[in-house]
Amino acid sequence: MSRTPRILALVAALALPVGAVVALLLADPEPPKQPPTVRIGESAGPAPSTVTSGPPPPPSTSTSSPAPPPRTVLPPPPPVDDDDDDDGGDDDG
Repeated sequence: MSRTPRILALVAALALPVGAVVALLLADPEPPKQPPTVRIGESAGPAPSTVTSGPPPPPSTSTSSPAPPPRTVLPPPPPVDDDDDDDGGDDDG
């Protein structure tokens, strides 16, 4: 048996991991750019400045928006029987 097939097999076996390492090194490591995510309660712009120039504005006394009605407190739900089978029989077993 000739040495040529063994040498070709060895070269192929070594070329695969070397090719994988080269491909990883040449790959773009930076993730793709995405627009910033705006979460509920946040604004898309920069944070507002806390320093104000001049006196604070007077409190608003207009009634342009009515106050929300008070929340109604509901009673708790009724207790649930342990044996909810509608067998019509005695619940004690």
